[in-house]
This record gives sequence, C-alpha cells and structure tokens, in this order.
Amino acid sequence: MTDYVARRNAPSITIPTPGGPLVRSVPSLGWQKVRIKATIPVDADMPTERRKDYLYRATQQFIREEEHLRGVRFAGEIELKGPRPHLDVHPPDVQVGDRGGTRLKARSIAADASDNGKEAYDIWGTFWIREYIAEIRTDLAEDMFRKRVPGVRPTRARDYPWFQQ
Repeated sequence: MTDYVARRNAPSITIPTPGGPLVRSVPSLGWQKVRIKATIPVDADMPTERRKDYLYRATQQFIREEEHLRGVRFAGEIELKGPRPHLDVHPPDVQVGDRGGTRLKARSIAADASDNGKEAYDIWGTFWIREYIAEIRTDLAEDMFRKRVPGVRPTRARDYPWFQQ
C-alpha cells in the first residue's frame, strides 16, 4: 500500500511529455529505532546454569523471528527483566445456580499467576524498522478503497458500508 501511495503522489523527475515515460522518484523514508518485547516462561525449579542457557537460546530465537517476520534489523541492545510470576490464563469457570441456570464466573488473576510452577522473563530488544506512510489524505484513501487496492482498509469500516474486506 505505502509504495502505491508514495509512487502515485511522488513528483516527476523528468519533464512530462506526451507519449513519453513518466519517471517518478520516491524517497526512502528511512529507519526508525523501536523496542520490541517478548515474554519467556521458564520452570521455577530449573537449575541456574540450565536457565541461563535456555534464556540465551530464547533470546537468539526472538531476534531471528523478529528479523524474519517483521523485516527488522537488530540494533544490538537487549534488556532482560525478571523473574516475575508467570500468568497462566485459564478459561472461566461455570457457575451453576439453584434452578439449574449456568453462567461464566470471573477468574482471579492472582490465582492464575500463583502456584503454577513457572516464572517469566521479559526480553526487550532494540531494532531498526522501516518507516512507512501511516496516514494519507481522505480523498486519496476513498479512491484507493473504491479501486480495491490490496492491503488498504478503512480504520472505521462502519463509516464505509460499501467497503467489503
């Protein structure tokens, strides 16, 4: 989407002539430094040396997956925080009334985070990520919606009832 918008609105680098090619230049928006977080659960009774090795391998996997999935570049900064209690979320319990009626019962976060035999570490990594065009003019966006440009969708779909994904 962003390449389409940038190319369409880019200035021409040659003098437009009838029948001649229209060459446009799209400047690179560059790179932005961002911090990305991941959570690593470990067993609470894991020995220290094994835990260090496990966290090292998990950190390397985190970096590889972010580079592969998001197309980012690792900036060389890792911060490890923890341990903290691991939140193991369970589905809600079912409460049964005197007359046989049922409803979902709220869960306790404290109960889900305690006595599950796990601890969690937070990894914060600093990466370089490509900058993209985040917002475009409304008239241009509506034109792109009508032309069904792939990857373009309205932020408030209910305002555009004719737009089907």
